[in-house]
Amino acid sequence: MRFNGMNVTEIFYPGTSTDLSSLGTKVMQSNPPVVCCQGGGPLVDSLAQKAIYNAGYRGQFFTAPPSTFYNMCNVTPPEVMEGQIVGAIPCEFDEPLTQSAKDFKDRFVAKYGKYEGQSLGNACWEAVRAAMQSTGSIDVDKVAAALHNGQQFSGPMGDYEMVPRMDFGDSRTTGSACKIWMKQIKNGEPVMIGEFSLEEAVAVMNTYYVKK
Repeated sequence: MRFNGMNVTEIFYPGTSTDLSSLGTKVMQSNPPVVCCQGGGPLVDSLAQKAIYNAGYRGQFFTAPPSTFYNMCNVTPPEVMEGQIVGAIPCEFDEPLTQSAKDFKDRFVAKYGKYEGQSLGNACWEAVRAAMQSTGSIDVDKVAAALHNGQQFSGPMGDYEMVPRMDFGDSRTTGSACKIWMKQIKNGEPVMIGEFSLEEAVAVMNTYYVKK
């Protein structure tokens, strides 16, 4: 498959897999410049990376879903994490990237004493709260109408905008896109390397969710 000028090879495996050595062998045989393990969940994706690394692969790992470096280290060995490019979460840096992330981190530390990579994946709540605030109502139909017409909202994870899901034939904005920060793990620490604006993320999602 060719996508955005790149040749993409997909390898599927059961989400319940625990022995992924054969996957590692397949990847090593083709030795691509970039490998992205995605879709099995954090644990299985991490096991897939480990199996590929153990098979001898030393190319570039890329992880699409944002996750804090600290959380990933719970399941991914440090040597596999080193050099990896990952979506970043605003509150994981010493200086949080947004005011909402700073507020969340400050409150977390005040309550629990320290911060160890915890994040708040509450986009659904932030979307509903913004819709209630913009309509001044808790009426289900009014809130739904706001959500289904490109509602924008912000939270600890960043800035969001609701987008249509044309892959399901639904022109209402029932999905969401968010601003994305990217980091690379260097010497065991997350380092910012770039970002995609909310407008860019929306454009990508609107292209991705086109019904074929």
